[in-house]
Amino acid sequence: MSWWKKILGQGGAAPRSGARAKARAKAAPEPPPPPPPPPPPKPAIRADDRRIGAGRAQRLSHWRRFGRAEHEPLTYADNSDLHGAPDWPAGRKCYHVIHRYDSLILTTDGLSDPFVGTTSDGESGYGVEVFLEIPETGAMPFDEVRESWAFALLEIVSQNIAGFGGIADRLAREEVVLMSVPVLNPPAPDWVDEIGYTGVLIGLPARRVATEIALPLGPVRFTAVTLLRPDEAAFAQRGHDERADLAEALKLRGYDHFSDPERPSVL
Repeated sequence: MSWWKKILGQGGAAPRSGARAKARAKAAPEPPPPPPPPPPPKPAIRADDRRIGAGRAQRLSHWRRFGRAEHEPLTYADNSDLHGAPDWPAGRKCYHVIHRYDSLILTTDGLSDPFVGTTSDGESGYGVEVFLEIPETGAMPFDEVRESWAFALLEIVSQNIAGFGGIADRLAREEVVLMSVPVLNPPAPDWVDEIGYTGVLIGLPARRVATEIALPLGPVRFTAVTLLRPDEAAFAQRGHDERADLAEALKLRGYDHFSDPERPSVL
């Protein structure tokens, strides 16, 4: 073959087969698909979230099944006035007054609001509202309710629950929880111990009140607060079995979850 045919590529040997040729013949694998984009972050719950209002309406409707609710709840003009008091989930500290034919119920309304400013949309705040039921021979004027020992007691218990970050887990473990709180205006001096504290049981069965309803973000449990005599509180402090025995004694005497300032000790 002449030199110019070699330069032009005419003639000569066929291309050599080998590893390089095989690699070219083999199709390259498809690249993996790109990962899907992350889901957008959940928006934080706002104070005007419609589910908050819906939950409040459901709670009030629940209480209206058992008595006549005061037209206006007990609230604070400015929650910042409660210096040092812990915030409630949506920032609104509220209480309802329910008149029954033979008793008065004071109940919190806000511990089970959803947590504003968070994306925690699978729970109703602390999951509880606490209430206190007292005997009532006549309709207590609204202004007197605010100044009563019953409101003072429920108020400090509810503030403690908010300060503890809730009480639902303890109730699930212990069924009935003991709490001792300072009360400036007890129903009588013999309802406080030597250092000025009053004991309460939280979680006694309340046969005349339904205990749980579903809210838009989860259930809420309505939990009774029951006033204790100092000797009863000291007895309950010993342990779970003693609290169960005290609960049974209150039931056998017909007091149940009621906070009756006229009752004697059951011990």
